[in-house]
Amino acid sequence: MNRKQTTSVPQPLPHQHECLAKIGECLRKGISPILFVMASGLGKTYTAAFAYQMFRKMAKRARVLFLAHQVDLLDQAKDSFEKLFRDQITYGHYDGRVKRLGTEAVFATLQSTRAALEWQTKPKHRKIFGRKDFDVIIVDESHHGQAPTYKEVIQYFRPKLLIGMTATPNRADLQDIRDIFGNEVFNLDLEEALTEGLLTPVH
Repeated sequence: MNRKQTTSVPQPLPHQHECLAKIGECLRKGISPILFVMASGLGKTYTAAFAYQMFRKMAKRARVLFLAHQVDLLDQAKDSFEKLFRDQITYGHYDGRVKRLGTEAVFATLQSTRAALEWQTKPKHRKIFGRKDFDVIIVDESHHGQAPTYKEVIQYFRPKLLIGMTATPNRADLQDIRDIFGNEVFNLDLEEALTEGLLTPVH
């Protein structure tokens, strides 16, 4: 007998709960941007999705733009959002191959978004992205935030909530991403995660 398999909706893990409590406090106070730091493997993308879920419950409109520099990161993020929200929201993609906007959630590469912003500044070119098109913007790998390709895109938009997430907030060139995203509200680095047994030690 075949039974239809149902996949349970993801729930926050204890360390994600702790981070989300900090983010929730910021949302209630209207604080933006928000930066959180988590070691790789601890579920940064799900944490950002849960944060967006909190925002949706508080706001009348909640369009979200998820920015990353690699398509595979966008695919992973979209998969996480789909597991959490299912068909509650619509999903779009904007990169070198697919350009689907007009949805509640858009997953876009920094490179394609920056190219679109440059293109739309030319005479008689239609506007692809408006400054206030998105209520929430999530920047993955936000330690790249000071790089020109990132910074120009981030500074163009005017979201109600800007979220930066990274595993490595400190850049080798000493440019501080906290100048863009503010001080992190939560920080669980690799050493602490290993100490707490949240990650398997790597040999």
